[in-house]
Amino acid sequence: MMKKILNLLALLSGLGLLSCQALPEGFGIEDPGQYSRIYIAASYNGVQHSEFTFPENVSVNIYANYSGVVPLHADVNVSVADDLSLTEAYNAAAGTSYPPVPAACYALNRSTTTIPSGSTISAEPAVVTFLSAGFLDDGTYLLPVKITEVSDPSIALTPALSILYLSVSCKAGELSVTFQPLDDYNLEDDEKW
Repeated sequence: MMKKILNLLALLSGLGLLSCQALPEGFGIEDPGQYSRIYIAASYNGVQHSEFTFPENVSVNIYANYSGVVPLHADVNVSVADDLSLTEAYNAAAGTSYPPVPAACYALNRSTTTIPSGSTISAEPAVVTFLSAGFLDDGTYLLPVKITEVSDPSIALTPALSILYLSVSCKAGELSVTFQPLDDYNLEDDEKW
């Protein structure tokens, strides 16, 4: 009986040692980099979207995100920029008729953000500030903001999630900002995800 208990303890100890061994980086997947992506999580329509109303200027933080099989081994800089030319395509796809936000109504205060090594989200966001004094007419406007550059060229963008559409409504000097996803995008349909 004692011999059986000792054998069982030896077996359990061996299993314990095996379970403590680290998995290989990338989990043994050939070319794990092909599964690495940079994106803006707020641009996905599956996330909770809120409307924010402010009596004056409002700043919107835009975080870049990383997803991959292997962790980041170095900081990754991500640049964003406004792209008003995307307004027409958004309106056609979404069945809306938003005009672009006038240039006097916003400022891109910080256009580069960094995802630190080992992290999955940028430490400091890119920042867009909407200026209530610039809106001369009440209405709803659209500001597309997209990722324009990633410092590590081996990490791809998820194209549909690299653009954040911000709708800005102005009424009597109060601003409301809403994150507007394109409803027809579905992660499961993205072949490159």
